[in-house]
Amino acid sequence: MSATTEAVAALLAKYNDALNASSTDAVMPLYAEDGVFMPPYSQSAVGSAAVRNAYDAVFKAIMLNVKFTIAEIVELAPDWAFARTNSAGATTDHASGIKSAEGTRNCSFSRKIVTVPGGSQDTASRRRTRRAASRISLLLGVGMRKRASADVEPK
Repeated sequence: MSATTEAVAALLAKYNDALNASSTDAVMPLYAEDGVFMPPYSQSAVGSAAVRNAYDAVFKAIMLNVKFTIAEIVELAPDWAFARTNSAGATTDHASGIKSAEGTRNCSFSRKIVTVPGGSQDTASRRRTRRAASRISLLLGVGMRKRASADVEPK
């Protein structure tokens, strides 16, 4: 397994833990500043503030208890990777207390972000040096919920 594949797998494990903890604060460091979150049945959230608000809304509405299975991780370029995952588990609706089965198929695109002294994320510095500390950040999270037969198709 390459260093990039290992980093993406570790990122997805942290993301899985953050979802199950209903922790927006744990999710946010995993996203790039220009990250995109595409929750089912909702508008896409683009950028840190919108992503934070979207996760706050999701965690206010439901509690997740899911486990990701990695189907594949593909390194697309030196700083980019694609991951395809499946998740299975349950959600609990906070308003009603009703638990229901949950399953998703997800596509995530990750890019390596180099943090330069002072904490900024700088593409030019990334090109100049690989010695700076780097991390893999989730840029795009896409989920498609597998519907139970009792669910109604959205219009």
